[in-house]
Amino acid sequence: HRDIKPSNLMVTQQGQLKILDLGLARLHNGHHGELTSAGQMMGTIDYMAPEQTGDSHEVDIRADIYGLGATLFKLLCNRAPYANERLDTMIKAAMGWEDAHLHEFSVGDYRIGNAPDFDTPFDEFVLPGEEVELGQVIGRHKGFRYLYDFGDGRLHRITIEKRLPSAPQRVPAVLIDGARACPPEDCGGIPGYQRSLAARRGEIAAEGDETLEAYADLGPEDFALAPYQRIVASLFEPIG
Repeated sequence: HRDIKPSNLMVTQQGQLKILDLGLARLHNGHHGELTSAGQMMGTIDYMAPEQTGDSHEVDIRADIYGLGATLFKLLCNRAPYANERLDTMIKAAMGWEDAHLHEFSVGDYRIGNAPDFDTPFDEFVLPGEEVELGQVIGRHKGFRYLYDFGDGRLHRITIEKRLPSAPQRVPAVLIDGARACPPEDCGGIPGYQRSLAARRGEIAAEGDETLEAYADLGPEDFALAPYQRIVASLFEPIG
């Protein structure tokens, strides 16, 4: 089937379980359509076996057993097994942001975000992040863009340096290193941040006492690795 998840399961009035949505199912003879060509990932990332993220065509019934286990976990705990393993959650944790603004990923011709329709400029089509996972469109791309806070315009280029084989016991994400302080939220983007720092140094007039007070303890070159490593590590709760 390759897409076992709660929304694809239905129990009849007679108590019989039915599996819905066979759009990604493989026939017993191995025949597959264009949607599941070699090297392409299809499915729902929260319930997808790790090996399916590399090539959905090569998986077998064991991927469905994984999906069933993830589904049972969802029914018991009211969250997917790795609900915090969304990349935007990890980025915001590493940056010290509070998840107070909209975000958007751009992967090739695809755009995935959490903005409502009326916040999408020029009627451009953006895939809803609550329905489409980033992993479903990355495929073989070497990198993509991440935009956080449409007002401040915090645009980042994310590069995929290496693809590791799946390892159930491996921590999903680790903050390795960093440099310099991240500009605080709602500072007016990079230009606003630079103006505030210049005002702090006395090079230009401050826009108000609040600005100087907000940046009083901020050192642009400061970075403490350990606290943010703990924040990122706290996203992942042991299962079992």
